[in-house]
Amino acid sequence: MRRNQTRSGRWQDDAVCWCAGWLIALLLAGCGRPDGAPDLQEFSFGGPVMGTSYHIKVVLPGDGELPEGLSAGVHERLERVNALMSTYRSDSEVSRFNAAEGPVWMDCSAETVAVVAEALELGRMTDGALDITVGPLVDLWHFGSGGGDAD
Repeated sequence: MRRNQTRSGRWQDDAVCWCAGWLIALLLAGCGRPDGAPDLQEFSFGGPVMGTSYHIKVVLPGDGELPEGLSAGVHERLERVNALMSTYRSDSEVSRFNAAEGPVWMDCSAETVAVVAEALELGRMTDGALDITVGPLVDLWHFGSGGGDAD
């Protein structure tokens, strides 16, 4: 009886290995590029923003060209956000708002107002887990743009 169980176990092991081998072969067969598929060309660009950097990769078929103005358009849009909301720039709207002492009226762009409104709403939804007033503490512990003395 024990001898039959061993043969049965070996047969099951062989069947599992056989099935696994075929499954792997079928999966790998799907990894090839079909005949006539276009070659792909990769374009990349990036730059500095908000104390860090961004990198964008665009993959296009064959002799595709990067759309004219794409890189410049992305850079302009990120520079706009940077000018409005970066804490790494002392002249940004957010930095000027943070530097204001006491209740002061300040003109802000629609974009900044929308981001602050959304952040306040997320703060309410998360019972304060998102706190947009945490900046001074972040700076105190040297995690933000302002640095500060942690002692």
